[in-house]
Amino acid sequence: MRYVVTSYCLAQGTMRITPKIHSWLTPLKSPNIAFVDINGNTYDVGVDLQQMVLTNMRPFYEAHHLEPNDSVFLHLEDAIISAEAVKAAPRCGPGRNNQLRDTAAKQPPSPAPTQEGGRHILPAPIPRSLELPPGLKGVFAQLGFALESAPQPWIWRAAIAGHFLKLGLYVIEKPLTDYAPLRQQCPAHYVGVLSPEKIWEEQAEQIRQARLVFISLESLEVMREMLASTTLGRTDFLALLKQGWITLDALSVYSARRNLPRAWAQVSKIIALLTDIPPEQPFFFGEISARAREVGIETKTALEIVAFLSHPFMGVLTKLDNGEYMPPAQTVLNLTAVAEHLKDMAKVLGSRLPSLPETERVERIVASKPPGKDNLW
Repeated sequence: MRYVVTSYCLAQGTMRITPKIHSWLTPLKSPNIAFVDINGNTYDVGVDLQQMVLTNMRPFYEAHHLEPNDSVFLHLEDAIISAEAVKAAPRCGPGRNNQLRDTAAKQPPSPAPTQEGGRHILPAPIPRSLELPPGLKGVFAQLGFALESAPQPWIWRAAIAGHFLKLGLYVIEKPLTDYAPLRQQCPAHYVGVLSPEKIWEEQAEQIRQARLVFISLESLEVMREMLASTTLGRTDFLALLKQGWITLDALSVYSARRNLPRAWAQVSKIIALLTDIPPEQPFFFGEISARAREVGIETKTALEIVAFLSHPFMGVLTKLDNGEYMPPAQTVLNLTAVAEHLKDMAKVLGSRLPSLPETERVERIVASKPPGKDNLW
């Protein structure tokens, strides 16, 4: 949120509590709140809901040399308000035109054309985009981003996990021959390309080499749905930015990883039910599905888990030709230990596993188990 400082704020050492700030402070029910600036300095600010002002703001104003019409960008994170002071752009005054001419005269000359095959070739201009794709502003607003400047690159500002960051975004509809200038001409922490997913399929290596983040147009709708279901948050989005690409596949893998602990918890419940079946005694799936529903697992999910446990590399169940399943004798002895082990895995698996394809992820789990007769698998 952007707050414009007034002369009254500076004179009184206060900040008016706007409706947005009021919605932040009401649930906290605290007479004080911490202001943390971009350098990590903390300021103890008073909260006066009767006068609708934040008090003791003078140290913050003085430390950042704020004047009337300067801005403070605010963001609430874990009962701490992150604040970044931004000076207002200077207005034109006497001698301003001369200053602009002097500045322009000092600018380096335009890049000289290169010569190739007897023809002069000028550097390719960066494509201009005067409009943002539908849905982008809504998604970025939910992620805490505010549009700072436009267009091309579109500069977005946000405070995530107590840190301010800028994201420069180029809307590119067609492939480029050189992506390096995009990074060079955009002063932001992350510089990204918003394009159709087919461009990533064709030019992923070029985009990576230019140190750009790729965001596909097709992923915007999926991110909107994930935000609505709270499976995507600001720190999740930051992790995807650091990864370097946000595509349909990347979101699918990330979503599966977030749901992995819950899935393993369900697996442990099914295995716990299998411990009641005598060794090498065949059974039909229907005998397990009814009991699975009693512990909150749907029939479809239970069937997928049983099929997973009967896979050859798992060895927990053997599927017979007539559709029955049978637990091998040597495995039944360890099923209780397996169930307990998976409960622990459900707590830590999501944070320890990298974003791997499903088959490679399972092979990595199996390979991590020590060999021997006591092997739970």
